[in-house]
Amino acid sequence: MTEGMSVLPRPTRLTWPQIEHDWRVFSGHVRATWEKLTRDDLETIDGRRDHLAGKISERYGLSLEEADAQVEAWVTHLHGRITASELKTTPMKAVRI
Repeated sequence: MTEGMSVLPRPTRLTWPQIEHDWRVFSGHVRATWEKLTRDDLETIDGRRDHLAGKISERYGLSLEEADAQVEAWVTHLHGRITASELKTTPMKAVRI
């Protein structure tokens, strides 16, 4: 490693592939946000964003556009609230300090 460089976690925006990859972690957060979703719903969704929006639309009587907007707001809300220890993988980047 180059002198003056250290490997530190760099905050990055959550991406949907990361959520899909760690669905078991995130499904608990989904259930806490949308309590009408069942365990069966979460298994069916299996990390697929379009399925999540569809189930939210179905359970809450929203349009798909409204449900998708809620999903986007949820992802934004989660940013910085999920700890690295909760995830299967922690992306690390070298940053100059």
